[in-house]
Amino acid sequence: MDKAAALMLEHGISALPVVDNKGNLEGITTKGDVFRAMVAVSGIHQAPLQLGLELEDQPGSIDAVTEVIRAHGGRIVSIINTYHQAPENFRHVYIRTKDVDDENALLRELNGKFRVLYKTHDEVG
Repeated sequence: MDKAAALMLEHGISALPVVDNKGNLEGITTKGDVFRAMVAVSGIHQAPLQLGLELEDQPGSIDAVTEVIRAHGGRIVSIINTYHQAPENFRHVYIRTKDVDDENALLRELNGKFRVLYKTHDEVG
C-alpha cells in the first residue's frame, strides 16, 4: 500500500490498476483502499492513546520508551518511526498504546526522560 500511495501522490491520481503476473487486470486500488490500510496500521481503532516523541537516532531509543510504557501497564499497538521534519540525528516516533494504568503518571515519567511532542487520547468509532 505504501508504494501505491507514493505513486498516486507522485502522479496526482486517485486509483491504480492491479494486474497479475501476466498483466491481466485483477482489480483497482483506490485512495480509499490506501486510507483504510493506513488507518489499520496506525492502530487508532485499537488504542486511543497516542504519544509523539522526538528521540535521538541511536539503537535502543525506542526500546527505552516502550519499557516505560510497559512499566505503566501499557500495551503497544503500533509504532511509526519517521525522520521527516526531525532534527539531524533525531527521529520522530509515534506510539499507540492501550491499557495504561495512569496516563498522567506515564506522561510525567516520559517527560522526565524524553522529549514528548504531544499526547492525544482519540476516541474513534
